[in-house]
Amino acid sequence: MTRSDSKNSPWFAILALLFSLIVKLPIAPNFYPYPGRDSGVFAYIGWRILEGELPYVNVWDHKPPLVFYINALGLKMTNLSFWGVWIIGVISLAIAAYFSLKLLSRLYKPSIAVAVTVVWLACLPILYGIGNLTTEYTLPLQFASLYAAYLWLSDVKRPFWKFFLIGVLGGMGFMTKQSSIGVWVAIGMALVALFFHKPARKDTTKKILGMVAGVFFFCALVVLYFYLEDGLKAFLNQAFAYNFKYISRSNVSVVRRLMNLIDMREMKTITVFHLGVVGGFAALARVFGNKKGKAFAPETLFYGLVVFDLVLEVLLTHLPDNTYKHYYMTMLPSLSILTGFLASSLIDSLNHDLAGNRKWLEKAFLCMMAAFACIPLLWKWYDSLHGVTPTVNEGVIEFVQSETEPEDTVLIWGAETMINYYTQREAPTRYVYQYPLIHGDYVNKEMILEFLNDIQGKEPKFIIDSNRHDMPFMTFPFSNEDIEEGINWITEEYELVEDIEGWIVYQKK
Repeated sequence: MTRSDSKNSPWFAILALLFSLIVKLPIAPNFYPYPGRDSGVFAYIGWRILEGELPYVNVWDHKPPLVFYINALGLKMTNLSFWGVWIIGVISLAIAAYFSLKLLSRLYKPSIAVAVTVVWLACLPILYGIGNLTTEYTLPLQFASLYAAYLWLSDVKRPFWKFFLIGVLGGMGFMTKQSSIGVWVAIGMALVALFFHKPARKDTTKKILGMVAGVFFFCALVVLYFYLEDGLKAFLNQAFAYNFKYISRSNVSVVRRLMNLIDMREMKTITVFHLGVVGGFAALARVFGNKKGKAFAPETLFYGLVVFDLVLEVLLTHLPDNTYKHYYMTMLPSLSILTGFLASSLIDSLNHDLAGNRKWLEKAFLCMMAAFACIPLLWKWYDSLHGVTPTVNEGVIEFVQSETEPEDTVLIWGAETMINYYTQREAPTRYVYQYPLIHGDYVNKEMILEFLNDIQGKEPKFIIDSNRHDMPFMTFPFSNEDIEEGINWITEEYELVEDIEGWIVYQKK
């Protein structure tokens, strides 16, 4: 049943901001002063953007560019303090929660909308750690697109421009994380299905064209920007060529990959996952149980779209061998809708059997569901209030801060770019972390020589080996006379001066 959500919009905005703050406060910089590994890379690139540098050309990374510019905006707001990035995260999550409330209240009762929104928000501490990850910033784009699709799938007024907007949101999602496109592919497939429904064919054609145009418009703007800045080749190489190598690099058998699809061990403690999957089967029963004439009814089509999106998100999440918890955040919009479907079906069944004076049981059921889902969030609050054990080498940070000047460069061998950002010490090379230099299916001898020549040219004050077992110091998959000469120069010109909790510090002689 379609409901109006306009009278609740101001309350939804207030609730969304309140929910976002409750979720984000336990990971505020006063509790977690050091960004995580990926977050540290984004913050570093954001800082270098503010210094006039260009992603990919001046700093190597394989993520699409929007997350870098989001970080640059946050750092600009608060004079390079990480608080600005955290504030943008609060706003982003509040927007996602707002559209979640709007969409779910269209589909179900407002009480169900509030409870289900709490359920998916409360699972975030398990999925995104201390935040500032790409999938965090795609959530508002996904929820807004699903809300718009629900309103406009059957709308015939200005179909091209409405779906052009959805396409622009899809382009933004693609340029934030490439594999977050499930929602927009599912919307596109729903439009294709609608196209074969003859009464809607003309308007549906306009919607399809509008959506495709919106995606290409935003992506073309990004491509044009890097072309004008002479960074297009580097952008395409790192954000796409590397990632194709990454997802095709597999040491896992087909059977094991299929088992990973079914297992999804990272989601076993996520309440909305279990509720949403059950709700998905219930929604499928409704989609296929409708009479033939109702196959293209707006709600039937929408539920089919949502179930299809959930399947897509599972497949896209498992493209690489290794999956990380934050990858699964792209599933939250579809899981929340399907959780709402399950809750609504159960409540309808309860209300059918209960006397009028027992309707309070509906509210009690929703409260218990939300309270159970909030357990991870409560633990996050507990951990933050009782003191957080740093997961970074604070001794190295203190050493760099005390032994270097702001104009000095420092190379961290490994993947701890956060230290360069936190100490505000530039790396001497665009390979601020060295993952791309150790994979033989991507790196070439020219890239290794570029890295070694950068070190010789800028002579960083310190080279710090984070002593990772999977990244032996100055070890590359290729070698030749020039590469050996570059490595020998480093070993001759730098001497070991400190061992800080297992990290080896080399200083220029």
